[in-house]
Amino acid sequence: MKGINVRLKLLIVAAGLLIPFNGYSGTYLSPVALYNRCYSQITGLRPSVSDPLTKQVVARQTDPVVACLQVLSKGVFNGNGNTTISDISDPEALAVLRNMHRLHASWFSMKDFTPLDQQNNWWTDGVMDLWDASTPALYITKALFDVSPSYKGSLSGNAIYIPVRARMNPTTGAKSNSTADLFALSPLQFAPRGALYGVTATAPASANYSIIQNNVSSSGTVTLAGSLGGGLLGNYTYALMNVIQAEKFAADGGTQMPRRWGRAVYHDLLCRDLPVVRNSEADAFVVMGSSVPFRNTSNCTSCHASMDRMASVVRNVKYTAFGNNSMNVGQRGAFFVNFPAATMPAETAWPSAADPDYAKRPPTGTLFFRNYMGNLVDIGVSGPSDLAAQITNQDDFYICAAKRYYSHFTGISVDTSDIYDPKHLELSADAMAHRNEVINLGKSLRQHNSLRKLISDILNSPQYHRSDSAL
Repeated sequence: MKGINVRLKLLIVAAGLLIPFNGYSGTYLSPVALYNRCYSQITGLRPSVSDPLTKQVVARQTDPVVACLQVLSKGVFNGNGNTTISDISDPEALAVLRNMHRLHASWFSMKDFTPLDQQNNWWTDGVMDLWDASTPALYITKALFDVSPSYKGSLSGNAIYIPVRARMNPTTGAKSNSTADLFALSPLQFAPRGALYGVTATAPASANYSIIQNNVSSSGTVTLAGSLGGGLLGNYTYALMNVIQAEKFAADGGTQMPRRWGRAVYHDLLCRDLPVVRNSEADAFVVMGSSVPFRNTSNCTSCHASMDRMASVVRNVKYTAFGNNSMNVGQRGAFFVNFPAATMPAETAWPSAADPDYAKRPPTGTLFFRNYMGNLVDIGVSGPSDLAAQITNQDDFYICAAKRYYSHFTGISVDTSDIYDPKHLELSADAMAHRNEVINLGKSLRQHNSLRKLISDILNSPQYHRSDSAL
């Protein structure tokens, strides 16, 4: 009798029938319910009862996951030189692209541009007129829908991506509704507006400005589109959104650092929140009596040793800003960034005191964190492009993407941090099972490099088909 029970269990497992996933109970969804689930998650809409695919699923002529992947494929950029969806008049295709791009934008810690400081809020509306706040997400969206998909490609190359929208050359800014003449910039092109059709590359661009501030004329050149390499990591817009320092900011290696950029990179690309190392690693960077306050204790250094030394690859960031409080009435203000070349030799160690020449030194830095296995990653890098290359060499980059798609489609948030840290709370058996699933998905993504394949793997997983997958 015992042997019969074992064989019966094996048959049930092989058939995929009503099997709980590591302790979770629940029945498998009907084909229609499954299609409704994945369709709404891909498009943000409910499927129409008159839709041909819906009818085929209802009649059990088409597998629901196959049908959903067919819907997802409507977002592929195989139109207009592989820069847009094939049919910009198809509301379902537009919904797929819109919904998935919104999902990718939600992954980033900074969702919009913020003021440089509390006294200069007026600049921000101008920035929102000139750049699309979802620019970093464009690199992920392109990686998903490109004809030749490459997730690794989102962190490589010097391409500067902008959205292809219904209005590519609007006559007014989306935020302030101002006209171009009010910006005193030439040439000027506002950020595209309207429905998203795709993603395209643009050339580096600059503009000349001529303004009057406090009755004094001034002029110069600012960068409108630029890249430091490393895909989204080196995009100037990503810097605008994440550096967030005062107008006359200059990094000194101590208290003055673009550290919020470093913190954002760990969150946005590795799904990690500070601290990302253990205090035992931070102890080596404690300098008692240092004039830099956080260098006096490992509790502080455990964060700064990671985010500050990563952010040093953009240490040379420099702002140009003008605001309408000191300009002619009616003129619009904005702030811009550029990255001057190094003019001083490199430092020999992480400074424990302010270095007035730090921003003028080569933009070297360090990728410093404990990976998902608890192993210490400590790699020196030279600039954003090298940093991006080292990040794509880590399993955690791919596991992070798997974690986010897994959360979107199953509703289950997985812990992919260093769970082997003695201070980390022990995971339950179910939490560990989901973690292992996401790790396997991420490792597979690193091999095949296709976000569409990753989504297919999630939708075809047993846990996605259960009625209780969203816990």
